Amino acid sequence: MALPLFTFCISPAFSLPFIFYYIFRRRYEAMTFLSLFMALCSMLWPPVGDLYRHNMMYYEFQKMNIEQFVVFLSTRFDFVLYLISFLFAKLGLPFEYIRAIFVFTTYQMTFWIFRDCLRRNPFLGKSYILFFLLFYLSVLFFLVTQGLRYGFAIYLFAFGTYLCFIDKNAMGLFCVILSIFIHYSLIPYLLLLLIAKFIVNISSFKIAFLSVICIFTFSSSIGEYVVNIFPIGDDLNEALLAYTSGYWSGEFLDDHSLFYQLSRILTSVMMYPLIFFVIKNDAKDEICRYAKLLIVLIAIYYAISNTLFMRISQFFIPIGLYIFVLSYDCKWRKYSLLLLFCGMLSFISQIYTFRREATISREYMLFCPVVVGLSSGYTYNWIIDNVYEDGAGKSLKY
Repeated sequence: MALPLFTFCISPAFSLPFIFYYIFRRRYEAMTFLSLFMALCSMLWPPVGDLYRHNMMYYEFQKMNIEQFVVFLSTRFDFVLYLISFLFAKLGLPFEYIRAIFVFTTYQMTFWIFRDCLRRNPFLGKSYILFFLLFYLSVLFFLVTQGLRYGFAIYLFAFGTYLCFIDKNAMGLFCVILSIFIHYSLIPYLLLLLIAKFIVNISSFKIAFLSVICIFTFSSSIGEYVVNIFPIGDDLNEALLAYTSGYWSGEFLDDHSLFYQLSRILTSVMMYPLIFFVIKNDAKDEICRYAKLLIVLIAIYYAISNTLFMRISQFFIPIGLYIFVLSYDCKWRKYSLLLLFCGMLSFISQIYTFRREATISREYMLFCPVVVGLSSGYTYNWIIDNVYEDGAGKSLKY
């Protein structure tokens, strides 16, 4: 592995072919280099969108003392990112390192599950490269890099689900609970996980029928009513209403072109063949029960909110993929090729969605020695000069 290490230090971009070469030769250590490469890509991405808000909060934490931070944290249920940001701010560590850690950990968890699935299902070894690419493409890089909290939380939750249901490892429950404290919107996923753990199996026909009923009976007004009946505090109530009946429930898409809206839909295109496979699957194990319950929630979210639907679609992809690869045999090869096509389409769609932001990024530094990328953080003045308060780039046309 000296060659990938040497070329990565000289130029991460030039090391990429060598990294994939060793991965395809089943040198699993090379997957760590790929995770490092993706982490470096995330560091070089500009702080726009949700990332702008998190980055500016980091600069606010630099001015806070511990007492002020404790008061701030007392109003936050999902406090993990804020706690990490505060510690990094006080230690003088660049904010970019936080997203690098999140992205690196996400890919490492994904590759660990891939290797474990290889061990459990010998059929996968006959199409090793195909299934590696499926796992690699299943990670929505920009979701983790720009969204931070939700992106990292869903992959941590999915990893915990795998440990709980497949590996029978108690550490899985810790990962699941920790993910809730990274982003509160995963609470419904946790409730369904507990239901799947303790209820009897539900037939695929009942799941499909119930999903259709939910699509036609639920609406944004019902979502708004449900949010208002819970005593969750004004701040959280306002945030949830924005996703169920407010701007972020779907109106935000009206500000963008048809091609942008299509690219957002195609980002989660892997979900659709995976839903079909899960419904068709007659297995009665816990993770299949969980996936079928998620399908019902997908139908509910589809009827209520565009944003909630996209978010649960992103979460369902790794769960559905685990079920597919563990159940895979040679008769499903054509189906796996379809999934690979969907994964590539998703990857291209993400690039299209964020093509504007890429023009002000520093990804070109991937061709420079790695130390250049590691020391090229976005300063406070750069952010003020180049990004509006809503997270949009000042020089970009949307």
